[in-house]
Amino acid sequence: MKRRLSVTLLFFCLLLQAAGQSYTRFIQVSSQSTGLPIANAEVNVDFRPGGPLLLGKTDSTGFYGFNQSGAFKLYVNPPADSALSGFHGVFSGVENEIRVALVANDLTINPVTVVGTIGPRALSQNPYNVRVISREKINLMAAQNLGDVLQNEVNVQLGQDQVMGTSAIMQGIGGQDIKILINGIPVIGRLNGNVDLGQIMVNNVERIEIIEGPMSVVYGTDALGGVINIITRNVGKQRFHTRLNSYTDNLQNYNFDINTTTRLGKNTPLSVNIGRYFYTGTDFDPSTRTLDWKPKTRYFADAFLFWNAKNSTHRFTSSVFTEKLTDRSDAEYNLTTITGFNSFYNTTRLDHSMHSVFKLNNHSRFEIQNAFNYYARTKNTIKRNLVTGAEATYRPEDQDTSKFSLFNSRGIYSAYNPDAVFNWSVGYDGNIEHGSGKRMPDYLPGITDIAAFGAMEYSPVQAWQFRPGVRFIYNSRFGTTYMKSLFGNNLRLAPIIPSLQVKYQLSEHLAFRASYSRGFRAPSIKELNFLFVDVNHNVHGNDSLKAETSDNFILSFDYRHKLPAGMGTMFGFSLFNNLIKNKISLALMDARSNLYTYINIGRYRSQGLNMNFEFFSPKFGFKFSSSLLTVYDLLKQADTFNQKYYLNGQVGMNFSYRIPSKRLSFNLFSRYTSPTRGYTENYLRYRIGGFYLADITIQKTFQRIPLDINLGVKNLLGVTNVGSTRRDAANPHSQEGFNLNITPGRTLFVKLAYSIF
Repeated sequence: MKRRLSVTLLFFCLLLQAAGQSYTRFIQVSSQSTGLPIANAEVNVDFRPGGPLLLGKTDSTGFYGFNQSGAFKLYVNPPADSALSGFHGVFSGVENEIRVALVANDLTINPVTVVGTIGPRALSQNPYNVRVISREKINLMAAQNLGDVLQNEVNVQLGQDQVMGTSAIMQGIGGQDIKILINGIPVIGRLNGNVDLGQIMVNNVERIEIIEGPMSVVYGTDALGGVINIITRNVGKQRFHTRLNSYTDNLQNYNFDINTTTRLGKNTPLSVNIGRYFYTGTDFDPSTRTLDWKPKTRYFADAFLFWNAKNSTHRFTSSVFTEKLTDRSDAEYNLTTITGFNSFYNTTRLDHSMHSVFKLNNHSRFEIQNAFNYYARTKNTIKRNLVTGAEATYRPEDQDTSKFSLFNSRGIYSAYNPDAVFNWSVGYDGNIEHGSGKRMPDYLPGITDIAAFGAMEYSPVQAWQFRPGVRFIYNSRFGTTYMKSLFGNNLRLAPIIPSLQVKYQLSEHLAFRASYSRGFRAPSIKELNFLFVDVNHNVHGNDSLKAETSDNFILSFDYRHKLPAGMGTMFGFSLFNNLIKNKISLALMDARSNLYTYINIGRYRSQGLNMNFEFFSPKFGFKFSSSLLTVYDLLKQADTFNQKYYLNGQVGMNFSYRIPSKRLSFNLFSRYTSPTRGYTENYLRYRIGGFYLADITIQKTFQRIPLDINLGVKNLLGVTNVGSTRRDAANPHSQEGFNLNITPGRTLFVKLAYSIF
């Protein structure tokens, strides 16, 4: 009764307001679930052809008024930070009082995605098969970095190197072939081809979107194996908000960060994020000076400035990240003293970007981003007298510095109308990368990669959607030379990269997707020019490398059903096949001198299947996922090809139990990885044992105070490493034994989050 009275009074006030402002027609926008008005909703009243197009936003009472007469099409889009769905309707011209109730889009069943699409859209409408990791799951896991998050994802294999960091493999493809993005901006700074996932913090992340398989048409080189796009948090409606996070565990991780949001003006929010993460290291053998997991000190800060205009939004981002990793050698004894060597690896990342979206009308927009990324890694080695503490620089040739910079510019014009048969987008993508350092020649030229790409979505009937796409690439180092008489050898065009996605909506809840994608990756500056020779390393680049190309096929079924009483279920099944030609790998060329170099090893094929099932209710949640992967390689030896293969499987099970009245949840995250059989670049077999990881977390949210507590046990079974039968101990980057490190051990942790409004 009270709600009806309040709605009636609101409606009466709107009539008075309309009369006071001399409006002859008005629109009221509210939420269907709450009945409350929605402010700042975008309203487009289209009288064309022959009439005007009215663009505006609702006021604080959800009201928008106008005086134009006649029939019109009405489009209402919710505010950018809302989880509501839009509205589209046609009105004859006799309706002067229009009330629109927006329906909530259930983000659990159907989250909004942006990766690879023509503007933001629900996952069920995306032609790509996208995996979304929500902010809620990141919080429940108490994940501190991207590596922690992906540890629970099936069909994502992680590698751990104590100096190089954490790497990822998807569909049997990893290294330089996985593209990492933050808000669509490429992350640079690869060690041995991998971006260290442990250097990407997730304290300010809203969600993570993953597409497996080549995305070269949309994102260009380095996206041959898949794309991981990290979306940072948007600014809320509060004028001022501060969030404090702290994390500590028995392995002596001490992490703290603070995020503050304020507003410089009505339409100019500012968000600042600062943190310090400190890890003292873990040692499984106290009798040695060397630590199995190296100490790390990390500082990071970023700022996001938003400017919201009438028909455009702009985001300016600036961030800095530093890491100091300490690697201590075993003590060396002689007749006079005891000495040791300390190596310090210092990483610096600077990222600056500008991203703008211009809404041209209700169906078209232009999006542009410009970014500059800088990455530097230095190695300093000192000789330390462990008795007196005296230190001196040791072996100048062991001191190392590598620097990389990347300028990226990207623009996309897109036209999207859910009721139209044709939708399309076109864009450009430009990258200029430079590298320098002691391990690379002084005359090293940069690599310029400029591309034009486009895609069309064709829906002859509502159930079918076809999305062909194509990319044209100019690369300054790779491709076929054209028009020599005019441009000499300067015009190099890579092969045309096509793709095709097909989506068929079998029913309201079940969708079938099929895709073919061509992949392309040009060798990196490091693979072409790297030179690293010291007492433990002899790695040479190869400027004769060819570019990698691939063909990828994926078939998938996706079932999503929202059930009554807050319940829901999801099921997915997919098959994939990758064939890579001229795959680049690091190979042992001369065992006597331990000489490694980058080569094109021939053909590489990976195929497999993924399956997942999920059910949730207000109190209980369960998710089961599994993957099976088979990898075949045709390795070129002399004039013949030698086929090698290995099989790998993973199974994941997650449980959650919630007590809503107590704001309390209990969670189990688990994953089993089967034994893996493979081979080294010099064709020797190895076997890595299987392992099982399980985490238990408890989260409590308090009602009277804005405090969240998350505590639990990570790696419940205490798995630290797994055995390997590999017999070629000579490794291009380390001299470890036959055990591979998986985790630093069982972890008891406490995480606190406190908010100030």
